[in-house]
Amino acid sequence: MHEDHEAYYRFTGKSRIDKAGNSLLGLLEGITTDKKISVQEFRFLRQWIADHEDVRHFHPFNELRAKVEEIMADGEITEDERDDLSWFCDQLLSTRYYDEVTADLQRLHAVLGGIMADGVVTEE
Repeated sequence: MHEDHEAYYRFTGKSRIDKAGNSLLGLLEGITTDKKISVQEFRFLRQWIADHEDVRHFHPFNELRAKVEEIMADGEITEDERDDLSWFCDQLLSTRYYDEVTADLQRLHAVLGGIMADGVVTEE
């Protein structure tokens, strides 16, 4: 982060949490599209956690992160776990900082990233 931004960074927590929720929803859709989750896709999901380290203590992100880590603990994400996590993300989503179009674009960007996470695109 550039030093000029540090003074204002604390005011952007809610918008960063909204964006994180949108991107997680899209990422889940993308990596579970083919019904298989590869090692690379798990790494991609772990990278999502690392990318949002700066908001780890903010509520409700702290609960979301714990839920993601709990689901990933056994090395697989079942359809029920994905649905539970998607429901949880839906509860967090808002259009307070981002309008619906922006939120949907954030989600779409993450869907595409999730699909490409393992470098394999199949018809499934």
